[in-house]
Amino acid sequence: MKEFWQNIPTEVGQLIIIALFALWIGLEQRQVHTGKDSKLFGTDRTFAFIGIWGYMLWLLDRENLRASWGGGAILAVYYYRKMTDRQDFGLASMLVALITYSLAALVATQPLWLVVLV
Repeated sequence: MKEFWQNIPTEVGQLIIIALFALWIGLEQRQVHTGKDSKLFGTDRTFAFIGIWGYMLWLLDRENLRASWGGGAILAVYYYRKMTDRQDFGLASMLVALITYSLAALVATQPLWLVVLV
């Protein structure tokens, strides 16, 4: 198994890890909101997309992080607007989405145990 990971480029391995963690977070969000009369704002596919999008923007500008900050701001404004339109003001789901978005920087710069801890 160690030889398998050595043959994969670092960016592809990080993308796989981010996609799996983001999918896992999305599945947990779906499980939390299943059966409740709440206005769900994203499940497994949405959170997987958020994690992958965060990684792609992080790859664009690793030094200045302008693309990552801009994407995070767009994500926060979009979901805040969505919450105000629906009159559903749960902040936890939005924070989970932003944590999922920041997985890119965590996976790329921190040890894997810290990513699992988050």
